[in-house]
Amino acid sequence: MHRHLIALAALTSIALTPWVRAAEDSVPVASLAHMHGIAFAADPSDGLVLATHQGVYLLDAQGQARHLSRTDDFMGFAHIEGARFVASGHPAVGGNLGVLLSENGGKDWTVISDGAGGPVDFHAMSVSPADTMTIYGLFGDIQVSRDAGRTWNKTGSAPAGTIDLAAAPDAAGSIFAGTRSGLMFSGDFGANWSLSGPQGVPATAVEASAAGDVYAFLVGAGLFKRDTRGKWSALAASFDERVMLHIALDPANPGHMAAVLDDGAIMTSNDDGMTWQTIGN
Repeated sequence: MHRHLIALAALTSIALTPWVRAAEDSVPVASLAHMHGIAFAADPSDGLVLATHQGVYLLDAQGQARHLSRTDDFMGFAHIEGARFVASGHPAVGGNLGVLLSENGGKDWTVISDGAGGPVDFHAMSVSPADTMTIYGLFGDIQVSRDAGRTWNKTGSAPAGTIDLAAAPDAAGSIFAGTRSGLMFSGDFGANWSLSGPQGVPATAVEASAAGDVYAFLVGAGLFKRDTRGKWSALAASFDERVMLHIALDPANPGHMAAVLDDGAIMTSNDDGMTWQTIGN
């Protein structure tokens, strides 16, 4: 089966009790399984924060990943600002985690909500660059919190085959969805959707910056950027038939980016996505 099809086939209590942090250890990033999210640390020079099947890790420039949190499966993950992160997922013993908040860079987590109809197991999350109090989550339907994750409402059905979400920078109610059939856009908190890219071309990763730029990876075409005027341009075109699954943007350094690929590679770019280097290679 073609690599693109293989990659797409694979994507398919509210008590405020702090969780105890696991013992810190360090492993090569290649040993981590199923990376579901990526973000720059509060101090980007410290490295990248990875949400994985085995918990949350801090990845350094040499490709060594230090375990930050316990070993639950962090399926949904997003950076709010500074050392604050939000997440969701499920524990190894079963059930769903609901909505989790870390205020110390991913080391310790607190359950802050069950979500709507939960406990939820968000498989994608995004914080609005226009209003960091607005957070989106994918749990069958689109859910939105307007109070930094404390309360949630269902706003509409997710587009069929949704893989990734990215709140848009222009308004709190604007959001993109990367789907198996194309890049979609909603201007009303996910209640209604329209096509925002070529029909039938899967969009596996999408991310937006606070400055107003939007990045999307289109299978078979590569990485693209939409600037603040709404104009799309091509960036890197080839990743040896691999696809991006998650994109992170350095809030302190425009043009500094990181991405997770479908084979587990972590890559970075210092020129706004034109060229990429593999960490730990």
